Amino acid sequence: MFYRLFFVLALAAWTSPTMGQGVQWGLGTDPSMWLSGWHHVQVGAQLHPEISVLAGFGWMDTESGILGSAMRQRPGDFDGAFTGNFGVRLHPSSKAGGRLQGLLGLDYSHEVFNENASGSSGLITEVEVPFGVRQYIRNDIRLLAGGRVHVAQQLTLSVHVGVGYSTQHEALPTQTNLGRQTSPKLLGMELLYWL
Repeated sequence: MFYRLFFVLALAAWTSPTMGQGVQWGLGTDPSMWLSGWHHVQVGAQLHPEISVLAGFGWMDTESGILGSAMRQRPGDFDGAFTGNFGVRLHPSSKAGGRLQGLLGLDYSHEVFNENASGSSGLITEVEVPFGVRQYIRNDIRLLAGGRVHVAQQLTLSVHVGVGYSTQHEALPTQTNLGRQTSPKLLGMELLYWL
């Protein structure tokens, strides 16, 4: 549902001359998520020199990445995962056209980890057969503060810290490395190439 809404709004802004006027589009990623094992893509829209919106999505197989779960807790065993986020960013600047801008924002993210559940087939050989999927779901809403630097003419890098509220619906076995404490993602990055 989240992805459908985003794509409908993006398509409307792209095709409608009145909505799409003056909007600059960017494509990029969060490098910290790649280090954690995610394959991640972000799309940004600069609505005004000091206001932008951002949406991202990512997926992960069972590989852990260079940092594994050091930056973000995850289940010990899972067969696949996906994530999505949507946010609004304010970029206050001390001077017009400066390379460095502040960053204040609000971000919502959703993570789902899937584990294929299996059970006995009832045969003498006790063959394990899949019979469903168990999920671990986490939702975060965060306030962000940080900065954005114009690395090159059309390339920006943002770094931020976030505080907020996290909810989780745990259906994976308790022997995972998640622990009982629920905390939102602390650090994030946005590397965007503006088209």
